[in-house]
Amino acid sequence: MSGAVQVEETPEERLERYRRMADSTRELAARSDDAEIRSAYLELAAKWVRLAEQAARDVTGPEPLAPTSASQTRLSDDRAHA
Repeated sequence: MSGAVQVEETPEERLERYRRMADSTRELAARSDDAEIRSAYLELAAKWVRLAEQAARDVTGPEPLAPTSASQTRLSDDRAHA
């Protein structure tokens, strides 16, 4: 039996958590001197962004969202410079 406690979170909380994870992972990429590691972090950050987009649809419905987080723009900028 696991000691982990499952806590239900709202769709809004899940969206914010995914956005924070994307931001944190992108920041790790920015700190990396190794191009391969930076690329891996950026790929992971992109996956967190996709999860955030999916969570945003759960919050707002199926219509596409304009970028609302600076992290999405920064992620694109970081990938261009990787």
